[in-house]
Amino acid sequence: MRHLALTNRNVRVLSFTRNFGKDAAIYAGFKYSASDYVAIIDADLQQDPKYIVEMLEFLEKNSDYDIVTMVNDYSKSKKIQRFMKKCFYKIMENNTGQNYEIGASDFRVMRRNVVKAMLEITEKNRFTKGLFSYLGFKQHSISYVPNKRQAGKSKFNLINQFRYALKGIISFSILPLSKLAAFGIIMSLLVLLMSIFIQNIKLTICLLVLLFIILFIYLWLFSLYLNKIYSEINGRLPYVIRIKINLD
Repeated sequence: MRHLALTNRNVRVLSFTRNFGKDAAIYAGFKYSASDYVAIIDADLQQDPKYIVEMLEFLEKNSDYDIVTMVNDYSKSKKIQRFMKKCFYKIMENNTGQNYEIGASDFRVMRRNVVKAMLEITEKNRFTKGLFSYLGFKQHSISYVPNKRQAGKSKFNLINQFRYALKGIISFSILPLSKLAAFGIIMSLLVLLMSIFIQNIKLTICLLVLLFIILFIYLWLFSLYLNKIYSEINGRLPYVIRIKINLD
């Protein structure tokens, strides 16, 4: 990238001091972009650059649309992956009240007005996919099948996908806390009624154990929300740039 930028002024490079995450990188790209159209694409070539031309042509012919989104076709993926993806989007819709298209990726082309709106959102721990839905710009979707990874090995395993999904839910909704609290209250009432009227010791103990499990899950979720609030108000930078080429 450094070589390309030094030999071609049209190539601009930003390099962070460390990995601050995909969403921070997208935010930095938005901040330093200056064109009428902006594209987001992964660097592993699973997202074919040829689609950028198709997306750009659509926007130029359809002025009422602001974003074109590439939607991942999971037909060739493993069943467990397809199931987990569908669950994620359904949970996001049910808990945030926003529409999420199954398989919608961050591989997009958008107009400048979308970029300006994204930059006006000041939160540091960003969930870009959710922010696009939140803004409400009119989007057009194109289905595609990702290529095989050209080099290296993805670190975005099932655990990291779960963490990313949880980050998205916490960023856009407090319903998980409310639902779990309501369920805990119902369970507490059941335990109380069982101990008073039925007096079944074994069943009461089982309900108490379940109640404690719910309590610990609630405290864990509460700590995640508290951590997000803490990270937003402590004033730290969303990213730190080490190298800038052709951006001065």
